[in-house]
Amino acid sequence: MIKLNKKGFTLIELLVVIAIIGILSTLAVVSLGDSRTKARNAKRYADAKVLQTAVEIYMTENSMAPVVPAAAAGAWASVGSTLSTYLKTGMPEDPSSPANTWCYCRDTDQTKYLIAVALEGTASSTDLDGAASTYAVGECICNNDSQPSAVINCNDDTGGNLNGANKNVYCIGSL
Repeated sequence: MIKLNKKGFTLIELLVVIAIIGILSTLAVVSLGDSRTKARNAKRYADAKVLQTAVEIYMTENSMAPVVPAAAAGAWASVGSTLSTYLKTGMPEDPSSPANTWCYCRDTDQTKYLIAVALEGTASSTDLDGAASTYAVGECICNNDSQPSAVINCNDDTGGNLNGANKNVYCIGSL
């Protein structure tokens, strides 16, 4: 009787292993993309809180919210210059490219303010949900040195409105 020496794998076994590796790598890539979105949103939350702290300290020392400059080149940086004592690294920069919209607004009494940032994906943080600002166009400036094209609405789950785009919007401030 002749014994066959079976060394190696069959074609079926190799195909099954390749299919399993393909499925696992697809799942890893999908979950990694979601993690990146969450990480960028976490940075936005943290940067918004740093900006809020700077505005609060400014208001304590000056009895009013920082001035909102007219829409022109360098207007967003101008707010950063006003807050430079409290913001060591300058105004926040969005971690994505192209950058999501950030806006800073204050009311006509100069005693209340709003910081709003457009998020990616679904929002999962406590903010001013449902609060719709009534800021006139001249009282807000966005990170693209323009004024918002519409009223800022802080609703989450793509019901928010920041610069005319339906997105999740994270808002903090003293409305």
